[in-house]
Amino acid sequence: VEAVELDLVKPYLNEMALRAAIKKWQRHEGDVGSTQVQVARLSERIDYLTRHLAKNRKDKAGERGLVILANRRRRLLKYLLNEDQEMFEKLSQAYGIRTKKIVAESLGVTRRAKSRTGGEK
Repeated sequence: VEAVELDLVKPYLNEMALRAAIKKWQRHEGDVGSTQVQVARLSERIDYLTRHLAKNRKDKAGERGLVILANRRRRLLKYLLNEDQEMFEKLSQAYGIRTKKIVAESLGVTRRAKSRTGGEK
């Protein structure tokens, strides 16, 4: 009997990445809902969807889902920045998340709207 090499299915690989992220970032055994676990899971899903959309450019529903996930992750990171800055930095470095906008939002810095008339008021 020959050994058959099975080609792993991509959704299965995604599920394995999600489980690894949970195991890495959980605070205690059975922790699946803490902020850092949620951010890690969202980051893995965002990575998976980004690779999917690179191949399937016309998948507009997937693109919409990606935007929803990215915004949810941004809100969780903003909360984490206010609660545990050290964990925020660890997560953002581990997943390569750009945090300039999140930090600015947390500090209350907003861009000033440009005048439509072009002149000073």
